Parts: sequence; structure tokens; C-alpha cells
Amino acid sequence: MIPRILVVSGSTGGSPAAQVAAVAATELAVLGADVTRVSAEDHPLPLLGADPAADALLPESARRLADLIGAHDGVLFVTAELNASLPALTKNLVDWTGMVRAANGANPWLGKVTAIAALSERPQGVAGAAAHLRAVLHHLGAETAGEDTVIDLAGKGPGEDGRLPEAAATSLRALCRALDLAAKPARA
Repeated sequence: MIPRILVVSGSTGGSPAAQVAAVAATELAVLGADVTRVSAEDHPLPLLGADPAADALLPESARRLADLIGAHDGVLFVTAELNASLPALTKNLVDWTGMVRAANGANPWLGKVTAIAALSERPQGVAGAAAHLRAVLHHLGAETAGEDTVIDLAGKGPGEDGRLPEAAATSLRALCRALDLAAKPARA
């Protein structure tokens, strides 16, 4: 069975995370996966916790995103780090989709196979971002495939040709392979 993989960039359009998400989506497609790519900006969400009255009303974009997550066998997060943790867009996206279960009883994350590619100009900081995201996903019932992949941007994103440095490309390829393999039995 062909696995359906959702590639989520926790950043905006032209960011290095979005560029790496495009590379990962291509790699997963080469492996034979049915790939859908989204970014946090594709599903605008208010900041959770900023307005308790608004938090009680689940945004339609959170429902749509949760439906997308539920329709896929695996989810690959490509995220940057901010102060050795998750950027607000990534955390807010995961938090809102985790709220969907409270609204309708479904938990799109339960048993979902996930993988994390974290980008940073400071490799010591990115380990914290990946660990925090993994902890949140596990709390929501998701599983993790492969080792978190750290992509050291060394002050820049992928090259003008869209390619990653060889070490980063090899790590990302291995992560995509692990996710592809782990997601296949999910529909079998």
C-alpha cells in the first residue's frame, strides 16, 4: 500500500524550513509516497491562549488541518528552532490540532507516525526544538519514526539549486526512508 505522508513546514513560504520541506516532499515522492505539503501559513490560526473566549471556539482552519493529519499515514515536520525550542507557529499548529479531540472526540495524532527535521544555525539549539516537538507529539499519542534529523544551515538555507549540503541531504533522505517504511503498515 502507498503511504500518504503530510509534510508540514512550521514556517512561512520562502523560509529555509519551507525550502527543506520541498526537498523532503520530493524525496518522499521518489520513495513512492503520496505526498501533501502544507505550511503553518496555509492554515492561519489565532494564538492559542491569547483569548480564552476565542479558545472555546475551535477555528475551522484547525478542523481542516486536523482532517488532513487524520487522512495521512505519517507526518513529517520541518521546523526551525527559536531559543532552543519550537517556533510559535509550529507549536500553535500542533496545539490547535490537538484540541480537535476535545471538540469532536477524534484525536488526529493518536497512533500517527511522525518524523522531525529540525533546522538551525546553532546545532546545539536545534536539539531542544526537536526534543520539545517530539515530547508534545508523544503526549498527543503520536509515534516517532527514525532519528530526529538536524540540518545545520550554517547561516543559509539550501543552495540556489534547491539542494542541501551532502551531509544534510543524506540525513534527510534517511529520515524520509524511515518515515516511509513506518507509515506503510499503518494502512495495511
